[in-house]
Amino acid sequence: MQPLKTDGILLASLLCVATVSNCLAQWPVQRGNLAATGAVETALPETLSLLWDFADAAAFEATPVIDSGRIYAADTEGNVFCLNLADGKLIWKVSIDTGFLAAPAIQGDTLVLGDYDGMVYALSTADGSQRWKFEADGQIDSGAMFHGEKVLITSEAGKLHALKLTDGSVVWEYETADQIRCSATVAGDRTFLGGCDSQLHVVDLNTGKKASDPMPLESPTNSTPAVVGPLAFLPTYGGHVFAFDWQKGTRKWTYEDPEKSQEYRSSAAATDKVVVVSSQGKRLTALDASSGKQLWQTTVRRRADASPVIAGDSVLLAATDGRLYRFNLQDGKQTWQYEVKGALLASPAIADGKLILTTEEGHVLCFGGKQ
Repeated sequence: MQPLKTDGILLASLLCVATVSNCLAQWPVQRGNLAATGAVETALPETLSLLWDFADAAAFEATPVIDSGRIYAADTEGNVFCLNLADGKLIWKVSIDTGFLAAPAIQGDTLVLGDYDGMVYALSTADGSQRWKFEADGQIDSGAMFHGEKVLITSEAGKLHALKLTDGSVVWEYETADQIRCSATVAGDRTFLGGCDSQLHVVDLNTGKKASDPMPLESPTNSTPAVVGPLAFLPTYGGHVFAFDWQKGTRKWTYEDPEKSQEYRSSAAATDKVVVVSSQGKRLTALDASSGKQLWQTTVRRRADASPVIAGDSVLLAATDGRLYRFNLQDGKQTWQYEVKGALLASPAIADGKLILTTEEGHVLCFGGKQ
């Protein structure tokens, strides 16, 4: 396996993560930042209260995104909503004859989202007007990412499409041997793809060609890799959590639950110290980022299909029993929960000291400190 050329890439990766994680008013992509860490350094208020509830949508299966005091959310019946973060008031709504399972993504004044028919739409964040659309080859399950002025979006056809943000024209396409259901994680000029072909692909974002030989995963995954510095963290269906040194092109550590094999269908939340994963066996596990050693583990009542999120010293987990759980990052002890009607299928988004949650019953909820 060939090591990757890394001149300037690590620094760019670190700057990317640091810049987005410290930006209090943004959660612009599905996992919070281009490195897909699902983590922000800023802590949420110690006591969370429901500030408002927007309840005029169909079911949500995708994480909302946040930028410049606005929330953008897309439901399974093709409705795209823009809401005011402060009070939940509707700013605009557009309806498309399809449905969305993948999260929207924001770059500048453009909102990008892909539907289950394989269409990619670029909308104006100002009023929702359509700027362009692109037809991919298969269903789109995960949110877009960005590299400069390129939109990166995957499909179940096993392709990563790089499109021009300005007009949706194709810059290049990268093809794998099976479906891709994750987002394309970005670190510097590299992107990382975990696929149903049981490999971690590393692609040069300038050329669209592989940057190194794919790294074996032993089983399929639909998790989006989380990248912190030189390490990429990725859970799999086969019950493994891997840490790869993407600069060297080698595996650093592997974790398997010591008691019972787990199946992981969601993405990891990661910092430079801890990696948190949630399994289909209802277990939430924290691992040491450098060694893969288990730090703590706790069990929830029902499985969580949504990925965990880290905010300061807390872990947030949305579960299929309609409960939003909050745990202490240090020891895994539960500190709070909130229950809604119906399942929670999407991870929350966090920005400006607020937590935004979408529900299967068509609600957008905002939690924060008492006002």
